Amino acid sequence: MTRPSCALTIALTLLALAPQAQAAPSTSQDYISNMLAGVLANDEAAVLESQALLEMVAKMQPAAAASPAAQKLNGAALGLIKAGKLPEAQVILAKAYQLAPKNIEIANNYGFVLMKIRDLPAAYRVLSAVIALQPSRANAWRNFGDVLALQGRVDLATAAYLNVYRYSKDRQKTHQLLQNPQLAEDSPDVRAALAKATAQASSQFSLGPTEAAPALSTAVLKVKVEEAILQKGLFKEKDCEPTPGEDPNSGECVCQADISYPVISGLPNAAAQTQLNQDLKTAAEQHQCNGTPLSGKASYESPSFRERGYSVTLHTPTVLALQISSYEYDYQAAHPYSDGGGDCIIDIAASQCLTVDGIFGQHRAAVNRLLYEKLKAMEDTSQELVEEQKNTFISDGKCNGCTVILNKQGLIVLFGQYSVAPYAAGMFEVPIPASYITAPSILAALGKH
Repeated sequence: MTRPSCALTIALTLLALAPQAQAAPSTSQDYISNMLAGVLANDEAAVLESQALLEMVAKMQPAAAASPAAQKLNGAALGLIKAGKLPEAQVILAKAYQLAPKNIEIANNYGFVLMKIRDLPAAYRVLSAVIALQPSRANAWRNFGDVLALQGRVDLATAAYLNVYRYSKDRQKTHQLLQNPQLAEDSPDVRAALAKATAQASSQFSLGPTEAAPALSTAVLKVKVEEAILQKGLFKEKDCEPTPGEDPNSGECVCQADISYPVISGLPNAAAQTQLNQDLKTAAEQHQCNGTPLSGKASYESPSFRERGYSVTLHTPTVLALQISSYEYDYQAAHPYSDGGGDCIIDIAASQCLTVDGIFGQHRAAVNRLLYEKLKAMEDTSQELVEEQKNTFISDGKCNGCTVILNKQGLIVLFGQYSVAPYAAGMFEVPIPASYITAPSILAALGKH
């Protein structure tokens, strides 16, 4: 007897499901489990069959728009998540989810918060439902993978993370995000699953490190960047006293610092260069630990920490582009906070950082429209947050909640965590076409002028 075709199997299953639509949620969990098993076994036929069945269930019980009341609750919860108030956000999202259980954004946010407060059984149920509503939602698979790893199911978590690649629209960017330890849950099982998934994805999808930059010309090498260490080590927080009865090594009053900043030399305008270096140092000083140095190498549990550094993203005869990043965590906070930290695209002739007005000139309004349209089209952004910031991303001489970065691929606007989406969604990049740029030094660096 020949085995029925995959298409016939799916069709027969759909007929069997039709009279019992109420059982679809539990059936969807079975399909998800089968799909993950197929990923682990490298059985593409089984994966595709489970995917097709999930898509059929999604058509039978489609996602739905949220009511204004549910949208308002979701927006309030996003603000609480941004403030690190996860228990309060969970209460509000539970109400929003009750009003709109089939709204993908609300359900995904709810599942994420449940995972963050470690209500793992509830997070598993909610995120399974999100995947059933939209099997191709990459961010839901990421959250689901975190839940599985936190439950100790490392192999299944690895498969879920591989599905993030499967449904990603930019696998190289996904690869970079999943390899970033700053964006991972603080769990050895999460780290193990991510390591296995990224290693397999590197081979499966031919992903790798970014291409090395070409050698710099002699003219460019006249302008140099050196690292200056501002603060490094452990510090006793000023005016902080440990809670009576708490372990003195809890880290409650300890801050760990690793802060550096760039020092530029070789710019043609010495006075402007001096001011630029002072501005870069002053910006770094705002992120220091506030306290007195601690001697020794005592081990502290979850101390606060402050990290700040930089990288050179482009160096040409006309520009020196720096990306400055900050990474901070406060004792017993819900999670660390990471952002672009600042942007400094130095016009070498002027010996100073370009402002956003100098970069975009008369195209500021057009850039705001472009950012709005691109962010609205991204499935993991918060529609409410994007709508709230319409026409104000680039305003008052600043990139609000974002940073402008120049590299050899071009100019991008990078949105930090929380700015346009929940923490779990990570950061978002929007490429800016050269036609929106007015700065001659940038256009020359990109070969456009």
